[in-house]
Amino acid sequence: MAAKTDQTQEKFFDDEVSYFLSKQEENSFHAQRVMNKFLSLVRRYPHTHVLEIGAGIGTYSLPLLREGSSVTALDISAKSLEIYQALARKENLLGNLTLLCQRAEDLESTCMYDMVLTRHVVHHVESISEVARRIHRSLRQDGVAIFLEPNPLCLYWYPYLTFHPHRSWKVEHGIFRCFPWMLVRHFQDAGFREIELLHYGAFPPFVVNKLHSLIALEERFAGVPWLRHFLALTLLKVKK
Repeated sequence: MAAKTDQTQEKFFDDEVSYFLSKQEENSFHAQRVMNKFLSLVRRYPHTHVLEIGAGIGTYSLPLLREGSSVTALDISAKSLEIYQALARKENLLGNLTLLCQRAEDLESTCMYDMVLTRHVVHHVESISEVARRIHRSLRQDGVAIFLEPNPLCLYWYPYLTFHPHRSWKVEHGIFRCFPWMLVRHFQDAGFREIELLHYGAFPPFVVNKLHSLIALEERFAGVPWLRHFLALTLLKVKK
């Protein structure tokens, strides 16, 4: 059964790689905002040696390569990593890039990273606990891991994952294992000593792309204690 799950995930992301490349090239207002928010947190901490799990075509770690970081990019999709490699080659960045085509659960690090990044990946893995333990072993002392995940408490995700032509419940069903308190427990059990949760995003991307002024309203929502827990995205930062 495990092999079938792996093949389903791998096939889906191989098949959709052209779509993800088109979205990266489109670089919409919403996508740029989410990436900037994520990277602004990354840049608060040392990130000379970075491991990105579920790196895809490099949307989030290519900027770190450009800044001089050494990046190890892990993904189950060989086609995605081929595109990442081609994009890095165009910018003469291959010297600082290592590509690993494998599952996150099979991570066996031979070096210690300053930082581990994942974006919309944890809900795709078979065992969050196993991945959390392997990330913990891969980080140097005081190293930081940062995760961006869909928040299943936000009702927006259910019609989005059901009707979007480039999404599928076949690979997205793990969202139900990513309630914020579940994520916290997994990383506590793995041995992380500092855990911080942030939530943001209240409106679908196509709405925000048309009405940029909604960002101010989303920021207000994030400041309301009970309401922020229902926002679309969970940003989790853990420290070893």
